[in-house]
Amino acid sequence: MSEDRTIRGETTMTWGDQARLSMRPVVRSMLVVSLAMAVTILLVWAITSSDSAWLLLRHEPFEALGLVARDRTNGSG
Repeated sequence: MSEDRTIRGETTMTWGDQARLSMRPVVRSMLVVSLAMAVTILLVWAITSSDSAWLLLRHEPFEALGLVARDRTNGSG
């Protein structure tokens, strides 16, 4: 009575399911690349910053980030 039965058939994915399946690797890759870019930019900034920029970041973090956003950390501007 223990017969092996194979069930065969087909199914069609909905448009939304197909889109999610197709976009998941793309989104994951974009997140990884974005994170790598952010870390790289942070490292470049950290390596090229002056001591005064580091001190300003430690004592006034929001002002320092505003200056970095306006690219005025070196005092010229």
